[in-house]
Amino acid sequence: MYTITLSNGTKIDGFTLKNNCLVRKEEITPAMLSGKLSPVTITGTKSENDDEDFGKLIGTHEHMQVCYIKQTDEGYALALSDIDNETWERDKLRADVDFALMLAGTNF
Repeated sequence: MYTITLSNGTKIDGFTLKNNCLVRKEEITPAMLSGKLSPVTITGTKSENDDEDFGKLIGTHEHMQVCYIKQTDEGYALALSDIDNETWERDKLRADVDFALMLAGTNF
């Protein structure tokens, strides 16, 4: 089983690893993760069904993004990916500028 600890300390558990996705029976939504993916810590114990990506998954990830959340027959599949620091800083700057323009009442 795997647990995701979000940047605000929230723990979401009950995941298994299947086809490079974290899967759990209980629903997971984008709202549960929004704004809480820098950093993310994933913990768990490898099982015989885990593939070679297990080693990349476990640990603390500085910045992550949701690739997708999909409902499957087994529950909800969550695919996360790392964001490199340069991309994260660029996207954060863009969001900060957009927010400042919104506050100023200017559209760009």
